[in-house]
Amino acid sequence: MFKFLLISMLLFSQVHAEEKSLAFQGEVVFVEIEGGFYGIIDQNGQKYLPSNLPDVLKQNGLKVRGTAQLKTGKMGFKQWGKMIDIIEIIYQKK
Repeated sequence: MFKFLLISMLLFSQVHAEEKSLAFQGEVVFVEIEGGFYGIIDQNGQKYLPSNLPDVLKQNGLKVRGTAQLKTGKMGFKQWGKMIDIIEIIYQKK
């Protein structure tokens, strides 16, 4: 039992060590594939797929900036952009 717990803790710490923080500035976009979803495209054209974009910010064309945790080594079924968890996000009123 102890060995299993120790291995699980080591694997868990390796996964979290791979996650990286990033700053972004870009635009919320509605992507019409797989039933439709919201993503963020930054100023350099990099696509991000946030797991926790607040509903109030799900507006196509909304300008945003913030920080997020990059979820490296994870693949979503949408196959669009890099998966992120938003830490902080600020929007610009239209």
